[in-house]
Amino acid sequence: MLQLTQEQLKVINAFDGKYVVLAGAGSGKTKVLVERTAKLILEGKAKDEEIMLVTYTNKAADEIRMRLAQKLGRDHKVVVTTFHAYCFKIIRELYPDNRKKKLKVLDDDSKRALIKDLIEKLDLKLEAGEASRIISAIKNKVNLKLNDLRLTLKYIRLYDEYTKYCNEHDYLDYDEMMVKYFELLNQDESFLLMEADSFKYVMVDECQDINQLQMDVLDMITCVHQNIMLVGDIDQAIYRWRGSDSDLIKSFINRPNVKTLTLSINFRSDGYIVTGAEDLITHNQNRIYKQMNPYKPKCAPIYRKIHSDKNVEARYIAREIKFLHGIGIPYREIFALVRLKRNTTALEFEFKQQGIPYIVDGLTVSDRKEISLPLRYLDFLLNPNDDRAFLSVLNEPARGIGNAKLNEIIAISVKNNCSYYEAAKQLEDKHIKAFIELTEELITLMNSVEPSIFIDMLIDKIEYKKYISRLSKHLIRLSRFNTLKESLLSFLNGDNTKYRDFLNMYYLSNEKDTTNEDAVRIMTIHQSKGLEAEAVFVIGCNKESMPGLINDPERIEEERNLFYVACTRAKRYLYISVPLKDMDGKTPLKQSPFVNELLERQMIEEKEEKALYEGLPF
Repeated sequence: MLQLTQEQLKVINAFDGKYVVLAGAGSGKTKVLVERTAKLILEGKAKDEEIMLVTYTNKAADEIRMRLAQKLGRDHKVVVTTFHAYCFKIIRELYPDNRKKKLKVLDDDSKRALIKDLIEKLDLKLEAGEASRIISAIKNKVNLKLNDLRLTLKYIRLYDEYTKYCNEHDYLDYDEMMVKYFELLNQDESFLLMEADSFKYVMVDECQDINQLQMDVLDMITCVHQNIMLVGDIDQAIYRWRGSDSDLIKSFINRPNVKTLTLSINFRSDGYIVTGAEDLITHNQNRIYKQMNPYKPKCAPIYRKIHSDKNVEARYIAREIKFLHGIGIPYREIFALVRLKRNTTALEFEFKQQGIPYIVDGLTVSDRKEISLPLRYLDFLLNPNDDRAFLSVLNEPARGIGNAKLNEIIAISVKNNCSYYEAAKQLEDKHIKAFIELTEELITLMNSVEPSIFIDMLIDKIEYKKYISRLSKHLIRLSRFNTLKESLLSFLNGDNTKYRDFLNMYYLSNEKDTTNEDAVRIMTIHQSKGLEAEAVFVIGCNKESMPGLINDPERIEEERNLFYVACTRAKRYLYISVPLKDMDGKTPLKQSPFVNELLERQMIEEKEEKALYEGLPF
């Protein structure tokens, strides 16, 4: 195990006061955060529960929690959490008892689906994904700079309708969790002082990704002890499009009595990769300077390959992956990174042709049908009058209820101002009557029998196994369901009143699916953030997509950050792939300017090395 460096020890021993730690890619910041937290406890600076450590994914929080327990040699009560998980915990505790069971987490996919429905209902002709981003930006105090008045009025109308719908149905999306917690702090001084006094030390990982609302919350909960450490890397700021603002860190650094520390050694990547990535990122003007240095020697040069078109590119990458696997690199240690999801088509086709196992990242765990179906049924049975929950299970598995009957249900609902479920009860249709009877029976069972018995009966009565058997890889799917079932029953521990609590916990941690399956992972660069692999292919390195057809210097710098993130995922081998034509074999493409920035020094070194061997007899 590597000894701690002087830089790392400085961070670990920085206790009282305000700090910003500029932690470059692969610099061991998780280890440093764990060591610092353990030292605060072991030296009596704070009790477990007086330390808050905020990170950006539940997976990262779980890892830190586990590593801290190993370091302390015991279980602990340190508050290792995400912003959203902590805010939801507090909101739920303070929510009226008569509405607690209805309080429902709305994950990003459900939020987008609801917005899409509202757009259609209001006939606004907006794109659901962009509208979802705008609603988030409004809640997070982001300056949107919308110049079109008519468009602005559309978004305001949609925002009002969305907010009203969520309030009426006790829906809580991720942004609203932060908003409500901020309002509690802002409106109740005694609550603010209680929260701020409870945390002697606050640490925030990935601080380059915070937004204005989160910064305001941090200022409030550290107003008593004023011990805060922000850890991150502005060179990896890639989420401005969803409201993050790395300028907040620059402003924080300029506050009185704030000290700046640096972690500048990359322990992850080959020396060629570190120096190349450093050459790349120094082209950004709006950054906080730091010089990253490699811990590992220069062994494997960065490979740049130019291809005649994207189909040839895909064939080359497939062959190279087979070679890497042949020399002992597991498929799961190989990433294929793209700028946009739509750029995976040729690659997937070629992997299938050559028999390379692969996974396209981007699915959340609950996107999988074998997981989503039982979760949707639990959600519906807890509140059959939730129209969205009703629609999600009405004809899945298929039970002969078509669009004509659904339209009748909606018409009755509108006429009588009642839920879809109540409207369905009024229809004389054998399939709908069977569904209503099944629902009533399942609700009774859910509230009267042991959870382990109920889950088995639910699976049996909705013919779940028959449904799964018709899908591909059904044995793997059943295995995934059994894992879900074990998690559910462990959480409930025999208590049939905690189904909603389980669903909220599940959706709150509903991050991108991960797997130990030995398969190449195809994903966007954004999805690769925080991950690492032995070999990384950055695919489609063209000017048309990196940085794209944009002129805004700020956006170009963020695109360069994104390319930097892609390159620094690699531990040993980094491949830069440049097709000169699109998949049609006709549309010309240009090499991204970022490629030459990455390879400036390396290309010189390669020429020098070649010169050394000229004239030698081998």
